[in-house]
Amino acid sequence: MRNYNSKIISLLLILSISLYKIPLVVYCVTYRPTNYTMQDVENIKVYDNWPCPENSSDEIWKGINLEDGSFIKACEYQYYCHKTGYCIKIETIGELYKINNHHVYNGDVGYYIYNSSNITKTEKLIPISCNKKRVKKDRCFTEKCFQNSDCFSNKCIKGVCMTDDNNPTYVCKTVSENSQLKVKCLLSHQEKCKNDNECGDDAICKYDNVCLVIGYIEDTVTGKLIMIEFIAFFLLIISLVILYFKYKITTKIKKKKENRETSNN
Repeated sequence: MRNYNSKIISLLLILSISLYKIPLVVYCVTYRPTNYTMQDVENIKVYDNWPCPENSSDEIWKGINLEDGSFIKACEYQYYCHKTGYCIKIETIGELYKINNHHVYNGDVGYYIYNSSNITKTEKLIPISCNKKRVKKDRCFTEKCFQNSDCFSNKCIKGVCMTDDNNPTYVCKTVSENSQLKVKCLLSHQEKCKNDNECGDDAICKYDNVCLVIGYIEDTVTGKLIMIEFIAFFLLIISLVILYFKYKITTKIKKKKENRETSNN
């Protein structure tokens, strides 16, 4: 009985700690390998009619901000590339850094996404890696990688996908430039940078010379999700307290029973 209660208490403790490490909302995002180089991607013609073509990230439009402050609907082309080699197409119009980091307080997180062209749906990859400066500050972590090929950066160190300064990752997306729609490739989230205009996803190069979207996490965490987490954590604490007192009472009854049996003998 004692071992059983101890196991339950240990399990609940692990679950309560995990609430602050794992997002409550999990998104299913896929990618598709391509034979496009980064130069090919930047030469893609951007369409603004529905449905969007197969080489876009989705058949639906996305609002694209124009230089005059207005916006139009156009097809999104979201690719992750290196200067050499082939790119992968992300099959969603949502930004990966937003999807990956929804409701995470500690910093940025890189998650596995699955290869949609793989029949068994078992081939997966972590597209967003961590810069070593942010890892040292405990402000970035990824799902555990086991080999370099698990990371789009091709650099797995101690279970974390790390950025490679010699072969940085670029995020390529639809932008408006000189009153024309085009696909432009800029440094991805967490990559080393010198200026803001080098970073994609409207990231800035202000902290640690790394492309970061500052303030996103705090601004997008809703009160509803915070309340859900608080209630879940509170219920776990109550469960631990109940189990503790149950264990104490059971132990006390058992001792009394043993004492009576000893007295009778």
